[in-house]
Amino acid sequence: STMTSVPTTFDNGSAASVSSPATLAGVLVVIEGCDGAGKSTITPAVVRALQAQGHEVLSLHPKTPDLAGTSRYVRDHLDRLRSLLWGETDADEQRNELPDTHWIALSGSWFAAVDELLVRPALRRGGIVLLDSWYTKLEARFAIKGPALARHVANVYRPITRPQVGVLLDVDPVIAAARKTTFGYSECGHFDGLHGRTPDNFITYQRWVRDALLARAETENWTVVDAQAPTAEVVARVADAVAVAAKHLSGAAR
Repeated sequence: STMTSVPTTFDNGSAASVSSPATLAGVLVVIEGCDGAGKSTITPAVVRALQAQGHEVLSLHPKTPDLAGTSRYVRDHLDRLRSLLWGETDADEQRNELPDTHWIALSGSWFAAVDELLVRPALRRGGIVLLDSWYTKLEARFAIKGPALARHVANVYRPITRPQVGVLLDVDPVIAAARKTTFGYSECGHFDGLHGRTPDNFITYQRWVRDALLARAETENWTVVDAQAPTAEVVARVADAVAVAAKHLSGAAR
């Protein structure tokens, strides 16, 4: 059946990370947003802006991380897992033949590996570690499906390092749809009761995701930035929010 409502709150305690980043030298920042919010454009510009201010910044894209420093075995293993999770093809229309709990477990395995191999070592070195999305978006997507699955996904993702700073690029899904030329099954709500990779389904589903992300932003005190503003203005707002939060957290650590 088609989903018509989303949760208005997130249980901040139930999904708390087992290993807190507070014990590490660096500051973990995530930039989130619904599909088409502009993360891939904004994030590199934010990195440059922060570096220009003198900050040490490492940017990671968790879905396509640089695994050059890992073994051949690890690269081959994660390539196969990434293909299952992110390599969307026409055959993916059949993904919902497998239960949500299966995909939650697979994605939890992926994020756990990226966390241990890349994110936590970067945090130990210090500076700002900036993630272009993280498990937080999938957690919001699965929360749409109801409280039982929301609790389950929170438990699966619990060991993964939780961001200390969150920035939500907020955009009207109608605007986001106009920015896109093709639509994937998952971003059109194919696994949430909608059928067809159409702009209308994209807009409907992304409204659910947007509401879930806004709920999370309110619960966890993320900065919400209007991503429909001019790009330079969005970049400046995000960079300033990250710089202020990082300075506060670094000072508190000392």
